[in-house]
Amino acid sequence: MANARRDKKATTISPIALEAVKRIDALFEIERTINGRSAEERRRVR
Repeated sequence: MANARRDKKATTISPIALEAVKRIDALFEIERTINGRSAEERRRVR
């Protein structure tokens, strides 16, 4: 299992939590790419 931190005290990350964070990050990536565009352009991309 992956660890949240690289130190030896880090706990194991829940697979469900990890998947949720990946999906949220994908949404934020879309938002970063459309930042500064008009409302209509943002709506179309989303």
